[in-house]
Amino acid sequence: MIHPITAEQIDRALDAAFETCFPPAKMRPRRNSTRVKYARCAELGLTKASTARTLGVTRSTVHDAAKRYGLTFKRHQAAPKVQKAAPPKPKVNPFIAKMAEMAAAENAALRRASQ
Repeated sequence: MIHPITAEQIDRALDAAFETCFPPAKMRPRRNSTRVKYARCAELGLTKASTARTLGVTRSTVHDAAKRYGLTFKRHQAAPKVQKAAPPKPKVNPFIAKMAEMAAAENAALRRASQ
């Protein structure tokens, strides 16, 4: 299960990444850059809905940002695979089973008699 990521955790991770990746202040993008936040969520494999919950925006806002910035989000969270149980065997009433057996014997006797 993927644990939800808070906006503060994303901000801390972005700050640490900016410190190492963009040392000169002139080359560093804005710390609260929307594009960077959406791109980071997409890299983490979040869906548009989970990104919207994480950043506190609507799903349509995330969709519009993805189109604007050319980002691709995961389509859906994979559901855990559950092994299906074998279907239960039908319960047969012993009286009906005995009647079917008697009918089969009677039909066999009638066929022998007609030949």
